[in-house]
Amino acid sequence: MSRGVPTIVLVDLSANILVVAVVLLVIAMMGTAPTRTPVTAAIIAEAPTGAAALIDALYRRTRPGSSRRAIEITALGIAVAGAPVGLADLRGEATPVDLFVFDPRHHAAVRGALERGVSVREVTVPAALRSADGQRWNAAFASLFGRPMTQASFRDHLTRFLAGAEGAAPRAPPAREPVAKWLAVVGRGVLFLVALGVIWRAPALARRLAGA
Repeated sequence: MSRGVPTIVLVDLSANILVVAVVLLVIAMMGTAPTRTPVTAAIIAEAPTGAAALIDALYRRTRPGSSRRAIEITALGIAVAGAPVGLADLRGEATPVDLFVFDPRHHAAVRGALERGVSVREVTVPAALRSADGQRWNAAFASLFGRPMTQASFRDHLTRFLAGAEGAAPRAPPAREPVAKWLAVVGRGVLFLVALGVIWRAPALARRLAGA
């Protein structure tokens, strides 16, 4: 009888070590996160573009020969009034600039190329004025380019665009989550439940084996 006590203790100890190892493994699997590379960008102190300035910037974008340079930043690159340009072409720019941002990835490079003394108005292009891929003006808004109209008439068109009542481009439906991602989540949940079952039953099972 006295020999059985150390055996039970050792079996219990082994079972507890196994349980702890399983729990640590589950926590490590559930806590895994993708590594993020830190991004550094220049900080530019600037007053936000107000509603009136935003409308004026969009109106001037439709006007050929505007007194302000229109620069568009997209995922594909940089364009000035529809013509692709390089960053070297922006250095030394003295004309006031309206910066239309479709995608922010080239934003820091463009602002770094522009001289500090240049007047810059930034406009994040509203979704209602974008094409389906989000990287161009939609056809309805682009149809206003060069069309004779007053700013009041343009404001009426813009109001309808933003309300979605005129020329709104159909938006692509959000992509469904990959099946593999959901299967991984389910697998982790099952593994977690198995680990809980091991924690609950391991000591009793160890004692039963030791008694046998």
